[in-house]
Amino acid sequence: MWIGPRRGLALGALVVAISGILRGAATNYITMLLAVGAFGIGGPLVSVGAPTVIRDWFAGRERGLAMGIYNMGQSLGTIGALSLTSSVGLSLAGGDWRLVLIGYGFLALAAALVWFAISSHEASRAHERSRRVEKPAASSAQYV
Repeated sequence: MWIGPRRGLALGALVVAISGILRGAATNYITMLLAVGAFGIGGPLVSVGAPTVIRDWFAGRERGLAMGIYNMGQSLGTIGALSLTSSVGLSLAGGDWRLVLIGYGFLALAAALVWFAISSHEASRAHERSRRVEKPAASSAQYV
């Protein structure tokens, strides 16, 4: 079964969201290990899926802009999370770090749902169907 980058990215984002929520709900070492392990499955799907979708959906200068936005968004998200978690997140959660992690999990879930809505559009499904068509085999010419 071929999942494809569109579904793979949605699945990865969903697993990342579940991981965040499970981290907040962890009660011991094993449950925390499983929650972090789930991130180890979802994170790489997102890290590989997003550039793949950009490669497939954009060309030329648009692709460069899309990759720039992707890289900048990743950096800004990290900076925002690191700088706001202690000062804002913990204050809003009454000092409960578990609620902060659950909040981040629900934020990731919201992002996954937005991506699912965007990628469910008929144009993106048609584009993915066209990518499934096998490309002709590469020539057997040897490079010297």
